[in-house]
Amino acid sequence: MYSLRITDPISEKRAEELGAGVFPIDGTRFLTISLGEPFEGFAYKLIAAIIRP
Repeated sequence: MYSLRITDPISEKRAEELGAGVFPIDGTRFLTISLGEPFEGFAYKLIAAIIRP
C-alpha cells in the first residue's frame, strides 16, 4: 500500500471532500506518477493526474 500526495487539482478537491480514509475504487483508474523535486535530501513520488477512462 502506498500513501501518495495528489497534485491533480480536480482529484485533489474530490479527495478533500471525502476526508481521510481508505476508499474502494469503482472501475478502472490510471495514475500518472511523477518524481518530485528533491526536498531535504529526499525525492517523493506524487500523483500528477488521475485518468478515468
